Amino acid sequence: MAKKIVQRCLNNIIVVCSTKGGEGKSMLSIQKLPLLFIDKNIFIFEVDNNNNSKKLIQNSEKVNFKTFRVNDGLDALDEVEFNTLASKDDCVNIIDCGGGDDSLKVLNILKDKNLSGLTYVIPMTNSISNVDNAIQTIDTILEFDKTANINLVLNRCPAYDFIAIKEKFKALFGNDEFNLPSRIEEFQNKVKNINYILETDLPDIISSKHQYSLLDAYLKAKLIMENIDSIEASWLEEGKDVYLKNKKLNRINEHIYKYCNTFIENFKLD
Repeated sequence: MAKKIVQRCLNNIIVVCSTKGGEGKSMLSIQKLPLLFIDKNIFIFEVDNNNNSKKLIQNSEKVNFKTFRVNDGLDALDEVEFNTLASKDDCVNIIDCGGGDDSLKVLNILKDKNLSGLTYVIPMTNSISNVDNAIQTIDTILEFDKTANINLVLNRCPAYDFIAIKEKFKALFGNDEFNLPSRIEEFQNKVKNINYILETDLPDIISSKHQYSLLDAYLKAKLIMENIDSIEASWLEEGKDVYLKNKKLNRINEHIYKYCNTFIENFKLD
């Protein structure tokens, strides 16, 4: 008698993957996506034979991070399953897959485990070849999970301005001057959302100086910016020098607060 295949649908699992390296998977997994889950316990599982990003956020108070070699990917997925099944909808598990074959191997593990209905995030930069890589990744997912929630992310956008985005992503949206046909139609029945992420060096600055995540920095900035009147009043009481010094130091918080709020307002997974 043939073995019956039972597909299991687990909530709160986000898989960030691409068959192409250098698309910003780790930056998205570690620095950006956690901003969407401020009130949850956040677990990031890096499954990658070439990188270990732990040092970037080793001082984070919000993000729990583990790194695995691809050959240990099954162990990572078992822990993800445990977190999801044991939680009461209070956690999110983000799987950060390495590029190329690393992503394909993780997808094969998900296939073998008969996991379905997961959320997938596919980042893409503006190279012409990246369109083919994104489609390959999406088609690989849909081969074993027709119910997957797939989200395409156009990474390192110059602005939240569609004209500027179309100009940068010529290979995706087409361009008459360069005789490039539009390929956006190839994605429309396969992805749930197309998200845009603004280019920024804030995560690099924060992780290099403090070794914590953009989410940690955002929560600190949020506390200050949402109580700025009383905080500035206390600076004022300490005199001109203290006031001017703190105003200057607070500019980074203004940038972080604005960037993160914009990301949270615009990025959709549902």
